[in-house]
Amino acid sequence: MPILCGHFVRSGDLLPSIGGEIQQADNLISAAHLLDLDQDETLVVIGPEIPTSEAIAFAARQRLLSVAAPVAIPATRDGKIITVFAAKGGCGKTTFAVNLGVVLARGTGYSVCVVDLDLAFGDVAISVQLDPARTIVDALPMTGHLDTTGAASLLTRYRPGLEMLLAPVTPGDAEKVPPALVAELLGVLRGMFDYVVVDTPAQFSEHVLTAMDASAHHVLLTTPDVSALKNLRVTLDMLDLLSYPREIRSVLLNRSDSKVGLSLEDVERAVRCPIAAHVPSSRAVPISINKGTPITMAHAGHPVSQAIQRFAQQRLLVQAEPEPPGLMSLARGRRRTA
Repeated sequence: MPILCGHFVRSGDLLPSIGGEIQQADNLISAAHLLDLDQDETLVVIGPEIPTSEAIAFAARQRLLSVAAPVAIPATRDGKIITVFAAKGGCGKTTFAVNLGVVLARGTGYSVCVVDLDLAFGDVAISVQLDPARTIVDALPMTGHLDTTGAASLLTRYRPGLEMLLAPVTPGDAEKVPPALVAELLGVLRGMFDYVVVDTPAQFSEHVLTAMDASAHHVLLTTPDVSALKNLRVTLDMLDLLSYPREIRSVLLNRSDSKVGLSLEDVERAVRCPIAAHVPSSRAVPISINKGTPITMAHAGHPVSQAIQRFAQQRLLVQAEPEPPGLMSLARGRRRTA
């Protein structure tokens, strides 16, 4: 719907010519926020109350944000890679990964990239209604010599400070992406962004283990049902077997308040591991997915949004430095011989 920004003495006269529903914003900051919430908006009418210089600067900035040409991002950061994993589908992994990316980028000054590593059935693009013009498979010609310019050409901007590397959409493309390319991509992206959030498929593939090798933190999702808890217990045992440090992992219980006959004590006893965060269930979550707007953007004060925000602040934004490279190299060596 069109946006009217600034004071309109006879704004009613605009309605017949514009048509449809109209949103009003008091200033350009509010207008920018409305544009963030509706990426498909095509018209903003700026009234005479807004100074001309500010209106021109606003229009120029929105034009730059909509340009599809890639812009190289200097590799000046030492970013943290966060891999989100669940060994059972349907635990809300993609929804959490996308919302975590939003939270890490919003109001923090950090730059964030969400990577959809579910190469065969990735849902990141559809969950935020992005058109994946470029995907990870387009990195194949750059294998072995990928740089920041090449990596930037693969990204799709979701909002300022938040980029996304989307999964392939053509059947058969998933098999073309080697684990070595995933490692190369994550290494380059880590130098371009403060945080790289990796969404993964529900299986211990070589691509997933490559991401876990590169990660400063593993977020392991489960839900309060026996099959998901069993799979989480197997996951934890597997990570121990592969010598991943326990201190870089967090177990998150999604839909934690579901009345399904399991108490929180039952859950912790089943997984034999403390729960780092509890995210409640809510009808607002599937509604936000169907609308293509992450709940942390649409309703920042919602209990689900607040739970994700607390998790990010307590476990990621103030986390300790990752293990020294030597220890991670040792873990990788053990995995190859296991």
